Amino acid sequence: MVRPAPAHLSGADMSYDQALLVPGVDAANSGPPAFLANFTGSNGTTLNGLSPDSGPNALVVRSGAWTIQSNRASCGTAGIFTADIARANYTLTCVVRSSHGLGSGVQVIVRYDVTNGYFYQLYVNIGLGAFFRLYRNDGSSTLLASATPALATNTDHTVVVTCSGATITATINGGDQLQVTDATMNQAETHIGARGDSNGNVCLIDSISVPL
Repeated sequence: MVRPAPAHLSGADMSYDQALLVPGVDAANSGPPAFLANFTGSNGTTLNGLSPDSGPNALVVRSGAWTIQSNRASCGTAGIFTADIARANYTLTCVVRSSHGLGSGVQVIVRYDVTNGYFYQLYVNIGLGAFFRLYRNDGSSTLLASATPALATNTDHTVVVTCSGATITATINGGDQLQVTDATMNQAETHIGARGDSNGNVCLIDSISVPL
């Protein structure tokens, strides 16, 4: 499914798939993404076993109830879904949204270990008390980096995270960069995903993409 490109990434006439290309990557590499999930389907469809638009492996719901709602991934609990993208170093783009005005979180997961459930998470808190944070979750949560951008409700916000060796770098809406250079935990793990909000607020994800 082709969606309009986020305005800050490209002109209005560029397709969504084109807009997900990493700046500086040669146009010759602009084939299908290594992974793309647009969550297109009937309302109520579970994400568990859902085949991505592009990518080697189906999605797996690890906990909670992730479903499709209005062609977005939706969850109202702290549930987790993941997908194995068969690479440990990548740049991931994800569009997140929430309609809750009192602050609600959408958490983008990288380097998820399916054996022990450890991972890194980009926590996007939208609305009142908005923040953008990078955590390491290894049984307990450790804050690694933080920013406080203004994040409006009922608005798409674009998270871009790059995992390269021991360095994890992330931005939201093209700014508020977070970076750590000693992210050695799960450095070879190839699973990405998302986690819902633990306060019962519904979080929405419009797409997840990893370019070639």
